Amino acid sequence: MYNLEIKIDGQFVNNFYNGSIYDLVFIDLEFWPHYVEGKAVQKIYGYTITRLLKTSKQQYIKIKFLEFEAEERELVEEIVKDIDWSLD
Repeated sequence: MYNLEIKIDGQFVNNFYNGSIYDLVFIDLEFWPHYVEGKAVQKIYGYTITRLLKTSKQQYIKIKFLEFEAEERELVEEIVKDIDWSLD
């Protein structure tokens, strides 16, 4: 799998959510069509997850893409883990 993780310094304003901006997790799933018996089935081939780190005031971005179709199950398990995982 291809993996990239970065942290970016910056000032952040929460103008769309009443709770803490540090509670938000943004996720973007990437899909590709896979044909099974002539019908297209959507398969996940990657994702981007973004959140703000409370202690360092940085934006954390992780991008991950499959290199092989057999890695799809592992990718889905990692997405679930990343959503639950606290970075601070």
